[in-house]
Amino acid sequence: MATAQELVDALLRLSRHECDAVILQAEPFYVQAAMVSEGEFVLEAVSGAFLPGPLTAGQLQKLHALRFQPPGPLSPNHWQHPRSDAVEAARILIQTLSDVYGVAVGAAEVIEV
Repeated sequence: MATAQELVDALLRLSRHECDAVILQAEPFYVQAAMVSEGEFVLEAVSGAFLPGPLTAGQLQKLHALRFQPPGPLSPNHWQHPRSDAVEAARILIQTLSDVYGVAVGAAEVIEV
């Protein structure tokens, strides 16, 4: 399954515009990244609207602590625009998948679209 290095490599390809988005997925949970502008990723974490049930108050609190904004007109998922490189973006995505959804990076797969 996925490794942190595999995710970093995919995010580097994203920053070179070799793909449109990178998804770290372990059904039904996912986090994803796209490029907004040079050096600026938009990161998303799946919202309860795309899950079998709503997120718990604890999960929402963890998303807030990780600086995710709630779903709204800009995205149906929780989102953030960190000024970060691929390594930091990967760290945020892995931590979100682990801390919020309880999924280790090794149980997920990296998908480039």
